Amino acid sequence: MKLRDFKIDNNEKMTLMGGMNVLESRDLAMEVAEKFKNVTDKNGINYIFKGSFDKANRSSISSYRGPGLDEGLKILEEISKTYDIPVITDIHEPNQAKSVSEICEVIQIPAFLKNVKLLEIKILLCVKEVTHMDTTIWLLIL
Repeated sequence: MKLRDFKIDNNEKMTLMGGMNVLESRDLAMEVAEKFKNVTDKNGINYIFKGSFDKANRSSISSYRGPGLDEGLKILEEISKTYDIPVITDIHEPNQAKSVSEICEVIQIPAFLKNVKLLEIKILLCVKEVTHMDTTIWLLIL
C-alpha cells in the first residue's frame, strides 16, 4: 500500500501507527504527534498519527468519548499539516466517512462495524485499497 512518499509492505521499512486512543485535547495531541514524529524521523521509521474523535466502544458509559467529529477533525488536520504526516482515525457511522476522508488518508473500520457497514462506506468513497488486519479493516483513501 502506498501512502504519501512511502510504502507499507512486509518488504519495506517499518511504519508505525501511533498516537492517542482518544483525542483528549488539541494541545496534548500536538505534543504526542511531535514526540512520535521526532523519534520516528530520528530512527528512519515511517509514521502515521492515530487518534479517535469518538470512542463509542468504551467499557463505561461515563468514560470520556472524545471531542466529537468536527473538533476532532480540526485537530487531526492541524497535526497532518504541522508535522507533514498522514493521519488515521476510526469511524462508527457511514455518514462520517466523507468528512473524515477529506482529512484522513486512512480510515479504520472497527470490528463491530466491518460486516454491517463496509459496503455502504466503500460506495460513499473512492476507496483505493482495503486491507484486513486481524479484526480491523483499513481503507486507504485516494
